Amino acid sequence: MNHSTAPALLHDSYPSTRLIGEIEFPIIVLAGTVLACLAMDWIAAPALLLLWAIWRYLPCPLGPPVLQLALTFQWLQVFIGVYYFQIFGRESITTSSGYRDMVLLGLVSLAALFAGLFIGSRQPSQAQQNPVRGELFSLDLRVLLLTYVVAVFASGILTSIAWSIPRVAQGLLALSWFRFALLFMLYRRLVPPRPIWGLFATLMAIELVLGFAGYFAGFKTTLMLGILAVVERFEPRNKSSWLAIGVLATAVLLTGVVWTGIKNQYRSELRTTLLGAPIKDRISRVGELAREWRRNGAEATLTDLDRMVERIWAVYYPAKALERVPEIEPHTNGQFTFNAVMHVLRPRLLFPQKGALVHDSDKVRQYTGIHVAGKEQGVSIAFGYAIESYIDFGVPLMFLPIFLWGCFMGWAYRVCLAWTPNRELTIAITCVICWKSLYLFEKSWDKTLGEALTLVIFLLTATKCCDLFFRGNPLRSQTR
Repeated sequence: MNHSTAPALLHDSYPSTRLIGEIEFPIIVLAGTVLACLAMDWIAAPALLLLWAIWRYLPCPLGPPVLQLALTFQWLQVFIGVYYFQIFGRESITTSSGYRDMVLLGLVSLAALFAGLFIGSRQPSQAQQNPVRGELFSLDLRVLLLTYVVAVFASGILTSIAWSIPRVAQGLLALSWFRFALLFMLYRRLVPPRPIWGLFATLMAIELVLGFAGYFAGFKTTLMLGILAVVERFEPRNKSSWLAIGVLATAVLLTGVVWTGIKNQYRSELRTTLLGAPIKDRISRVGELAREWRRNGAEATLTDLDRMVERIWAVYYPAKALERVPEIEPHTNGQFTFNAVMHVLRPRLLFPQKGALVHDSDKVRQYTGIHVAGKEQGVSIAFGYAIESYIDFGVPLMFLPIFLWGCFMGWAYRVCLAWTPNRELTIAITCVICWKSLYLFEKSWDKTLGEALTLVIFLLTATKCCDLFFRGNPLRSQTR
């Protein structure tokens, strides 16, 4: 099928409101009231209202609702424990502490970020003025698959050599994420209106295996990109849409619980017996640990589910810091924010003698009084940009930098969408940049600002080069 004769496939009519946003306001209010009663906490009601507003009012002019999904993940990190532990009556170390003030602070912080994104993403831009080419047919599918395979190997090489070249380490790590843009382009080709679910599942399985082989939960990204691709084409009256969402949601839950159950043992072995081992040995060991985990009883599985939810619910350490500031530790008058901005404005490529950032775990130790695992164990525990803003400025000034950050990312979202006339490539790179920059509530200002700016600079440069190469190139697809 020639792309010039397929207007039904080249449209912008998949609004973000197809999921939560289409629900009427009174229904959301009623549902919030019921949840608040079940959780015995009034915060559950405005939390649901905020989630509805995110999906209802953030724009989605091209491609999938990446801003909405990223903020939904942050929303989970603030509120999941309020619903899960309270409604199901499970025990949690967080609920035994003074978590409610931090959850309320997180609610307002997310509202400030949402407001900034709403304003920034609606500024006039070339994305609303320039014509764009078809979104599904920039490259032949076989060429795209081959390019993705090459990118998988290239990203591994970039990651392995990055830290041996400190001046460009962050740039090389950012470029390694171009692989996920190609993966997302493939996912979008393989979902409705003409799905190829076998290839979709194969690609996801390969990425899940690679993600499990690492030290951190790298499999999250491929699952979220798969969900984005499916949500973009979601049709409420289509059973296959609901089935695809259900399968992916189940995969998210199962992989999360399994990883929670095996990660401590696996990470310990990565630091000892598996140190420097080839990836096939690591994958084999993950399989062995997963099979051992599967033999655990139902109660052990529920305990791992509790631990997973506890890990996602990123308010325990911020709540401890909130108890100590300013009574024990004084406000810093902007030190965290200032240091993060100055670190970004002085790239190591131009300032090779720039000092290292304060380790996230050291910040947590100072402001919570808890000796958490840190660089000695090869671990970094952060308590997030929101509590750092509170430590810097207190209420209400803490919400201003969060709002401004939202405005910047909203503007960056529009810039990314307007970056090249190649709609398929542009949408993919926009999703990768916005997801990576916005999905974590627990990320410090240092990493939030630094990673986002690095991704924008390096990935947009790579995108422009790819667009120039493929423009008019015979490798561009004429048929699906």
